[in-house]
Formats: sequence, C-alpha cells, structure tokens
Amino acid sequence: MLCLLKNILVPSIEYALQVGESSPEEILEAFAVVYPHLTDTIYDSSKTIRKRGEVKGIQQGMQQGIQTKAREAARNMLLKLHLDIDTVQKATELTKEELQEILKEVNNTSNG
Repeated sequence: MLCLLKNILVPSIEYALQVGESSPEEILEAFAVVYPHLTDTIYDSSKTIRKRGEVKGIQQGMQQGIQTKAREAARNMLLKLHLDIDTVQKATELTKEELQEILKEVNNTSNG
C-alpha cells in the first residue's frame, strides 16, 4: 500500500509543481501536511524533480548554443563564402526560412 501511495504521490507532486500558483515550498509543505508519514518521500522527490529541471535547463542551453553556432556558420557561408541557400541548408540543417531570415537580418544591418 505504501509503495502504491508513493507511486501516486510523486507524479502528483510533479504536476502540482508544474501547474501550481504557489511556491514550490508551499506545495511541498501542503503535501507534507496531508501525508506526514511520507515527508521523506516528498522531499526526496522534490530533490529529484529539481535535479531533472537542472538537467533540462542544461540541455536547453546546449541546444541554444548549437543553434546559435549553426546560425553563425550559415551567416559566414552565405556572406563570406557566397554559398547558395541549398548548400548552406544541407551543411547546417537550418530551414530555408531560417536562412532567409539570416539574409534579411544581414540586409537590414547593411542598409541601416
């Protein structure tokens, strides 16, 4: 019974933290009041959830860095190497729309 309750409790905490309007501390405290015998589980799950959030943030940061580098490379290929959009798209895996946006930004910068 306790294991089943823990399996329900942890996803409930995750959900409450994602959609709740209260602070994480208030949400965890409310769960601890309702389930005092599971206080350790509640606070352990909060550590796990926080760690997961940190990992997700790092992954998002890395992805943004990769995207920024791809855009910089595309810009250089278009401007300095005078490569066509199709070639740059194949090399960077950016969409044609993204590449056209880069060209538009460059034209606005040079005209402004």
